[in-house]
Amino acid sequence: MAQAMFIGGRNVRVEFQGIYIIGSNASTYTFSGVAFGEASPRRRIICGFDCTHLTANLTIPHTCTIGGVSAVRDYTNPPATGGASQQFWSAAVPTGTSGTVTVQRAANMTHGALSVWAAYDLPGDSFVDGFDFFGNPAADNLDTLASGIAVAFVVASSASAVSWTGLTLDGALTGTGTASGVTISAASRSKTTAGALAIQADQGANISLNAASYR
Repeated sequence: MAQAMFIGGRNVRVEFQGIYIIGSNASTYTFSGVAFGEASPRRRIICGFDCTHLTANLTIPHTCTIGGVSAVRDYTNPPATGGASQQFWSAAVPTGTSGTVTVQRAANMTHGALSVWAAYDLPGDSFVDGFDFFGNPAADNLDTLASGIAVAFVVASSASAVSWTGLTLDGALTGTGTASGVTISAASRSKTTAGALAIQADQGANISLNAASYR
């Protein structure tokens, strides 16, 4: 789903590309055939990544490549006692309508889940803010700038639908194999004014909400 606005002749927009889940133990997950959307010299691919650590320690994924481009880890929701962690990674990827995304950690993970968006014509082409929240419902405020975008994903242990406030639902997917108890729900929107964007995700149970803004 594309959401667009015209700022100074630019068509600032975010387009959801899909959710991809690998349900097997590995220290490196290679997601092949990931949709990147329309090629553009002003395109940034944003990936929200969720994993559960096979061994309970604080080591988080340290490397990500998107379409062969080294990505920057923009935000991390670190594990408090070992277990699960989530990150936002992004890279300027101007060419190709699809490609491979690789995420690596120093130790094995039980699954990897990837939510992907393509952001176009961002004036500053940079990360602004991020938050993570675990609760029922999960809610917080995300700082946004004028002519920017916001993306978010929820990690849930139930396949029940997630209700979003402040963002538009993009899609949801439940994993298989070692990810059979993992459901990802993704959402996004364009933000035309600067301020605090209130975001809430509700499934009727505790869920992990992760959000990021770019401009």
